[in-house]
Amino acid sequence: MLTLLAMERCRTAREAIALMGSLAETYGYGGPDGGEMLAVSDPREIWVFEIMPVGPLWTPQSGKPGAVWAAQRVPDDEVSVCPNESRIGEIDLAKPDFFMASAHAESFAVEAGLYDPKSGKPFSWKRAYSPAEGSATSTEGRRSRMWRFFDLVAPSRAFKPETPNMDFPFSVRPDARLSARDVMALTRDKSEGTVFDPVRGLRGGPFKNPNYYKGTRLISVPNVEYTTLTQCRSWLPDPIGGIVWVALGAQDTSCYVPFYAGVTGVPKSFSTGDHFIFDRGSARWAFDYVDFHVQAAYNAAIEDVKSARKTWEDGALDRVAETDRRAADLYKRNPGEAVKFLTGYSLGNANSVVAAWWKLGDDLLVKYNHLGMADAEKRRGGRIPTANPEWWNKAVRAYDVLVEPDKR
Repeated sequence: MLTLLAMERCRTAREAIALMGSLAETYGYGGPDGGEMLAVSDPREIWVFEIMPVGPLWTPQSGKPGAVWAAQRVPDDEVSVCPNESRIGEIDLAKPDFFMASAHAESFAVEAGLYDPKSGKPFSWKRAYSPAEGSATSTEGRRSRMWRFFDLVAPSRAFKPETPNMDFPFSVRPDARLSARDVMALTRDKSEGTVFDPVRGLRGGPFKNPNYYKGTRLISVPNVEYTTLTQCRSWLPDPIGGIVWVALGAQDTSCYVPFYAGVTGVPKSFSTGDHFIFDRGSARWAFDYVDFHVQAAYNAAIEDVKSARKTWEDGALDRVAETDRRAADLYKRNPGEAVKFLTGYSLGNANSVVAAWWKLGDDLLVKYNHLGMADAEKRRGGRIPTANPEWWNKAVRAYDVLVEPDKR
């Protein structure tokens, strides 16, 4: 609700943070909730906003603030990550360009016994309000997202998986500038080639499926509802400069679809969907339909998905510059026509992607039916090259001998 209220009332990230903080202080926040973290951006700045409740017994009549919060700005040449863990450390309110916080951020921590100023240690927001010990290694990968992000964006820094999560910097300068395509790839990362690789050894089964093993928590997980990638580009008029890329369902089998900020509607298929009723009229089911069929023969079927993404996702990325140019030319003459053009493009592309994913799901069902590999054009069956690998057969036999000798 704080997000919705801020979106309705504020023009900048700073305004949004100040409003959300003041509303929560005035009317209370969270009760027994464990706190929340939001990335808040506008065309010029990106901030991380964190808010914590002051306890379920708070009432407006107490005369005390009903929440405690802090925010830190990400430097323009750096990147940060919010992996369900507190990120804000030391707060320097003497630097208002980079820090905002409730006036009682430190004093409440002292009052609640969360920070002792006599300790000689500087006040740290995350260590006071959300201390979480452990590293990617010590948690056996269950808290590896933090390390993996920094490992991917700044490999030259050689961050180690043994580094305590609380010791990672708030932000870091990436080794190379990140494009929208790069960020999409980040959301699909499954720690391939690392010690936390979910298909290492027997973990992925005979088809190297990274979604079987649940012992680690990766950046990309199989139960994703949706992912959004928001671009705020200050050099263009707002209806053109803002793009939200939406991927429904699991990132590895989905496709990012762009919606310009100026659109005046969304496709009907994006406004409907029931978790428990299969619906060919729902976009979310198109992507879940593909995802379901990929799981059966993952390392073969995922290549079909990647091929489809080259057409639709890469195609949309490659069209951004031309779409921007055409919309900007229209905007100079008639802003309404530019909005109409962007709406037509965004909705038309989204409808085409949804139709393509329904067809992809049908094709996968036919192609990998009975764990074979059918060629619909030549009307003949075949064998999946990656199916039934000998290493898997040997592992099964070894398991039978070593673990279940009495059941043979």
